[in-house]
Amino acid sequence: MPGLIWTASALRDLADLDAYLIEQDAALSAVRILGYLRAAADRVRDYPGIGRSIAQGVRVWRVARTAYILLYTLEQDDVAILRVLHERRNWRDDRSSLA
Repeated sequence: MPGLIWTASALRDLADLDAYLIEQDAALSAVRILGYLRAAADRVRDYPGIGRSIAQGVRVWRVARTAYILLYTLEQDDVAILRVLHERRNWRDDRSSLA
């Protein structure tokens, strides 16, 4: 089974999301959404071809029941989560989102 790698950018995205939701007094939402994100990452790990290809080796997967997407790539036998972004963010034109 492939491994799952969270890049520093993806971990920062998770921490920022968690902090934002806590600041909005939405701790239960934070727990729920972060759970959905982790479950989606596990699904991508188990089925790496599930996401849509958007750039050189980069794929995107929309996380069910949330407004978030995972940007990921395959590295050797592992899946690397590059970013966790809100779907309304203009990530398509921002190549730094893919780093």
